[in-house]
Amino acid sequence: MPRRKSAGYIRCKDGHYVKSKMEKAVDDFLYKYGIPHKVYPKIPHSDFVADFKVQHPRLGDIYIEVWGLEGRIDYDQRMREKKKHYKKYALHYIGIHKGENIQKKLSKILPPEKRRITDFDVFKRATEDERIRELDLEIEKLEKEIDKIQKRISELTHERNKIISENVNKIIAGKRSR
Repeated sequence: MPRRKSAGYIRCKDGHYVKSKMEKAVDDFLYKYGIPHKVYPKIPHSDFVADFKVQHPRLGDIYIEVWGLEGRIDYDQRMREKKKHYKKYALHYIGIHKGENIQKKLSKILPPEKRRITDFDVFKRATEDERIRELDLEIEKLEKEIDKIQKRISELTHERNKIISENVNKIIAGKRSR
């Protein structure tokens, strides 16, 4: 089925056929980065079928699940069962949910030389600077002072409101006694 045309299937760049656009995006990603993969492999110790399987040099088999139909009761139940199965048998898998960044989710299976620097990596590297750490410490100190000031303002405001309330009660009680 994966390499033959079939009704309702979508052809990927490497010739595989898959069931959804999300699966096509994953297959095309794996193909683009030269990662050998199998489409719809059986999952060991079960009747389950994964969407993809790749071979990682350190981790061994990694299964990839494209969770594209969430929200349907039967689908969600099957998804939970599969996740339990992966956990029970200590099988490595990556789950990709609708709307998630495929490259980010699959970056750990890319060889280091093929990984792109993500936005988070750039930010992390940019903030690894002694000057930034010094500024962060100063900001933290000021935030603590602000917290103390805000707490004191809150205490004073509470005391002020308490006195006003007492005065209002005295004024009202005085008017009643007249």
